[in-house]
Amino acid sequence: MLKPSAVSVSLLALAHDISERIEAEQQVIESEQRLARILASVSDVVCEADLQGNLIYVNETGYRKFGYTEEDFARGLSVIQMIAPEDHEQAGENLKRILTGEDIGASEYTGITRSGRRFPILIHSTPFMKDGQPAGLMAVIVDITEIRESQELEQVVTEELRNERDRIQTILDLVAEIVVVLEKDGTVGAINRKGCLVLGCQEEEIVGKDWFEYFIPAEISDSVRVIFDELIAGNIDLVERYENPVLTASGEVRIIDWHNSVLYDEEGGILNIISSGTDITDQKELEQQLIQAQKMEAVGRLAGGIAHDFNNLLTVISGSVELAEKESDISGIQTRLETIQKASQQAADLTSQLLTFSRKQFSLPVLVQLNAAVDESLKILRRVLGEDVQLEIETTKESVPVEIDPGQLNQVLMNLVVNAKDAITSGGTIRIRTDRIELGPEMLQARSDMEPGEFALMSVEDTGEGMTLEQKASIFDPFFTTKEPGKGTGLGMATVYGIVTQHGGLIDVQSELGSGTSVHVYLPISSLVDEEVETEGGKDTRLRGSERICIVEDEDAVRDLASEILTEYGYEVFTHGDPVEALELLMALKKKERPDLVIADVIMPGMSGVQMVSELKRKAKGLKALLMSGYTDDALEEKGLAGTEYELLMKPFTIEELCLKVRKVLDNTD
Repeated sequence: MLKPSAVSVSLLALAHDISERIEAEQQVIESEQRLARILASVSDVVCEADLQGNLIYVNETGYRKFGYTEEDFARGLSVIQMIAPEDHEQAGENLKRILTGEDIGASEYTGITRSGRRFPILIHSTPFMKDGQPAGLMAVIVDITEIRESQELEQVVTEELRNERDRIQTILDLVAEIVVVLEKDGTVGAINRKGCLVLGCQEEEIVGKDWFEYFIPAEISDSVRVIFDELIAGNIDLVERYENPVLTASGEVRIIDWHNSVLYDEEGGILNIISSGTDITDQKELEQQLIQAQKMEAVGRLAGGIAHDFNNLLTVISGSVELAEKESDISGIQTRLETIQKASQQAADLTSQLLTFSRKQFSLPVLVQLNAAVDESLKILRRVLGEDVQLEIETTKESVPVEIDPGQLNQVLMNLVVNAKDAITSGGTIRIRTDRIELGPEMLQARSDMEPGEFALMSVEDTGEGMTLEQKASIFDPFFTTKEPGKGTGLGMATVYGIVTQHGGLIDVQSELGSGTSVHVYLPISSLVDEEVETEGGKDTRLRGSERICIVEDEDAVRDLASEILTEYGYEVFTHGDPVEALELLMALKKKERPDLVIADVIMPGMSGVQMVSELKRKAKGLKALLMSGYTDDALEEKGLAGTEYELLMKPFTIEELCLKVRKVLDNTD
C-alpha cells in the first residue's frame, strides 16, 4: 500500500528520425548555392519575373550590365525597365504571346541601362508553370553589341570592297586589251568590257564559268587545262607570253596574244592568274596575206630564170625522143631514155621549188641534210642573182642533220640571198656557209626556251652596203624594209624569223654601214638518222607488197604508169578511168573481192576522189585510201578538198615515192 505522501510520475517520450529530412534540406541548400554560383558566372543576364513582368530574380550579370543594385531590386524592378521606351509596346505584345504558350523564339530590342546608355539585346523567354497555369517567365538577355558592331563593320568592309571592285572594274573597262582574272579552279573571277566584246557575251554570262570548258576550243581545252593545273600546283613556271585561241559565243575562233601574271597571297601561294590579251586574229590573217604576197614577189624574180631552165629541159627531152626514134641499138635507146628521165626529174624539182614559194602550206618538218639542201638550191639561186654577183659556197664536211620543212628551209635561204643581192649595188659577193657549232648560255640569253648545245649553222654573208644600228634593230619587224618603195613588202626577214623560231632556232645578224651584212641561222642538230635501205634482187624491200589495189585516175598515162609500177613491185592491180563507174563497181563487190587499197585522183570529172572514197568507206569500214593530186594546197582549198583525213601523194611522183606512200597507208593500223 502506498503512502499518502507518495506521488506517482509517468513520462511518455516520442522520437522521430529527421536526419534524412535535414540531409535533403542541406542538399537543396547546396544545390541552390551551386546554381547561384553558376548563374553569377554566366556572361548573359538571367532573370525570373512574375506575370506582370516584375523581377523575382536577376543574376549578378544583370546588375552589372544594366547598372542596378540589390537595393533597386528590393524596391521593385521590372523587365520593362531594361528595355528602351520605343520597344515597350512590342515587348508587351510578345509577353502576352509567350504566356499563352506560343514559342516566338528570340526577340531583339534596344536595351537601356539605369544611366540611359543604349545597346542592342536579344531576349529569349519561356513561361514556368504552377498547377498547370503560367506563373511567370524565365528570360535570358544577351548583349549583342559586338555582333552588331561586327555586322556593321562587315557591311562597311563589304561596301568598301564592292566600291573597290567597281573602281577596279571601271579601270579594267577602260583598258583597250582583254583582261581576264582566273580563279585557282579555272573559273572566271573577273573580265573587262573588251573581253566581253571579243567573246560576244555579257559579263554575267562569263564570270563564274569554267574558262577552259566554255571559252577554249574543245580540241585543245584539255591540254591547256593540264598546263593551268600544273601552274597552280607550282610544278611549272608561268609562261609570260603566248598565243592562244578563244571560242566566242557565235562559235568563231579568235587568236589572242596573252600576257600573264600571277597574284600571290602573303604566304606565297597563288591566288589568281591575271591575263591581258590582244586580239590578233585580223593581224594574223593580214600577215598570211602579205607573206603570200612576199612569196609571189620571189616567184616573180624566179620566173625569168625558170622559164629559161624549162626551155632547156624541154629541148633536151624532145631532142632525146627524136634521137631515140632513130636509134637501132638498145644501148643507145637506153642512154636517150636516161637523159629524158634525168631532164624530167630536173623539171619536177623546178616545179616543186616554184610551188614552195607560191602555195600556202603547213609546216611539215622532216629530216633534212643541210648541205644537200643548200646544194639543191644552188641552180635556182644563181638564176636569181644574175651574172654580176658572185656566189661562193662553203659547206662543212661533217653531216649536218636538221628537222625542218624543206620548202620553208628553201624559203629562208631564198629570202636571205635575195636580200643580200638587193644590198649589193654594182657587183659583189654572196657567201653561203654551213657548219656545226656549239652555242653556250651567253648566246642564248634572249631565248630561255633553248638549251645550250650543238647547232647547225647556215650563214649568208654579203659585201653590200650594210645597215645602221637603227635599221638592224628593226630588221625583223613586219613591213620594215631598207629597199626603195615598190621593191619589197618588208616581210622577207619577218618571214625568216618566224620560220626559224618555229623550228626551235635563232638568228644572229651582224652588219655595219659600208661593211656588208652577215646573217647566221642556227637550227638544232637532229638526233634522227637516215634509215638503211634493204634490197632484194636490186629492189628496195620497203617498196614491195602483194595486196590488191584499185587505181581510179582519169588521165590514162598516169593511171597506166602507176599500175605498171605497182604491178612490178608485186601488187595485184586493177584500174578505172571514171570515178562514178568505179564507185558502182566497187560497191557491188563482195567483201572478199574488195581491194585492200583504193588510189584515187583528187579532182576528176563527175566526182572527186574524196567523194568517191568517202562513199566507199561508208559501206566498207576498213577500206584504206590514198589520194593523188598535182594541184597546190590553196587550189585544193578553193575547191573544198583540202585537209581531208586521207594521205595525199603529190604529182609528179617517183617510183619510190609512190611505193613508200602505198606501204605507209597499208601498214597503218589506226
